[in-house]
Amino acid sequence: LTLSAAAASAMVIVNTVVIVRDVLGMGQREVAITLAAYGAGSMIAAFAQFEPEAVARFDAQDIARLLGDTGIVRHRGKIEGAIAGARAWLEIEEREGFSHFLWKHLDGRALQNRFSEHGDVPTQTALSERVSKELKKAGFTFCGPTIVYAFMNDHLVACFRHDVCAAMGKES
Repeated sequence: LTLSAAAASAMVIVNTVVIVRDVLGMGQREVAITLAAYGAGSMIAAFAQFEPEAVARFDAQDIARLLGDTGIVRHRGKIEGAIAGARAWLEIEEREGFSHFLWKHLDGRALQNRFSEHGDVPTQTALSERVSKELKKAGFTFCGPTIVYAFMNDHLVACFRHDVCAAMGKES
């Protein structure tokens, strides 16, 4: 699978978001609200700029430090899940590439539904259930089918990113 520069850049962002969502165990809207409330800078600093290699090396001292950090969500399970998620990400990256791991579920094409209203968008799909199971099997936590579907970032037709995402899928 060859990704264009734009698609590769998007995957770097996606890889970061996987860790953020794994830390918080929330969907896209909740991630944005929580990061705004706690400050994205606090989360980024606390979790080593979301670099999977760094987060994967976190130990008991780091967990204790994070549990005492009032600038972040202090939930032991989510902190430990973030560390496990970083380790799982590294294993997938080594084995097949995280980008390929995700794109293989879509045959290299961006998820491109034609929803026009938020109420039309499902909370989960058979695809998000399959990806969720694979992520959990790989060692990720807080990645149920609803969170995975939010992560898949299905855009409404009126969204300014709808056509851009469609083009990215065609380039891959």
